[in-house]
Amino acid sequence: MVRARLTPLVASFAAASLLACTDAPVADGPPDVTTGAYYAFIQHGWVFPASGADWRAVGFDFDDDDMPENQAGMLLGALGSLGLAIDDANLQQLSRGDTILGHVVRADSLANDRSVAWQLWSMSGAPPSYDGTDRLGPGAVDGELTGEILAGVLTAQYGEAVIRVPLFPDQPPVLFPLVEARLELDLRGPCRGRIGGVLDRAGLATALDQVGRQTVAHMAAHPEHSFTAAAHQFFDEDHDGEVTASEVAAFGQQLLRADVELDGDGTRDGVSLAVPFECAPALLAAPGEF
Repeated sequence: MVRARLTPLVASFAAASLLACTDAPVADGPPDVTTGAYYAFIQHGWVFPASGADWRAVGFDFDDDDMPENQAGMLLGALGSLGLAIDDANLQQLSRGDTILGHVVRADSLANDRSVAWQLWSMSGAPPSYDGTDRLGPGAVDGELTGEILAGVLTAQYGEAVIRVPLFPDQPPVLFPLVEARLELDLRGPCRGRIGGVLDRAGLATALDQVGRQTVAHMAAHPEHSFTAAAHQFFDEDHDGEVTASEVAAFGQQLLRADVELDGDGTRDGVSLAVPFECAPALLAAPGEF
């Protein structure tokens, strides 16, 4: 959907990381957010990079080695390279209003504020217009983070989030539960951002289970599709002519090597993920309360 605009988007994230050190902690600990007005933004959809290098570029530096990590993002890109129509799934989400994602920010100023709260809402409704008149009503709170705004860019890293990413047309979004979640949201001009975090063992298993079941359903619905042929080649490990959800999940587990340490024991036990998005200003149907 938005791959034509991806290069400047990736470049802006890379520049922000290098010049502003957005992956560094924004404070010594979570800020105490007790004041501020509530601002709403509605997500256009997810941006799906076209190459593994671009997926890595939009990742976050979770282990402070000056290199971004995005293992699971690169796997999503690999699914697209096999012919999976993830752009079509994204367009479908937008056109039908099946999944509407809202970003709500509590801040004293959208220019500079050292204590800012953010929530990610999900709901369904009429297809958004993205012209500033869309109203975000109460929905599920999928994420809560705190951080700061500097020069119109919100960076937050204290909290957790679940992101809903549509991968298969005519199927619900896949849920990715993220610990160590991080957000970068550019509030200047065109609203755009990236959200990421780490899939722990349970979170990775949950996501891969959904991907496996949706892969099998997609293959059954589209037996002649190029993705179906590729899926048989890559996922049918016992060569019995059938692809099962467990085979797909097992393939993902083999491919996704842990690249982030979570519990301080010196062993990497989490898998990184980050996905960029675009958004537009919106209105709140009711006052915020967080």
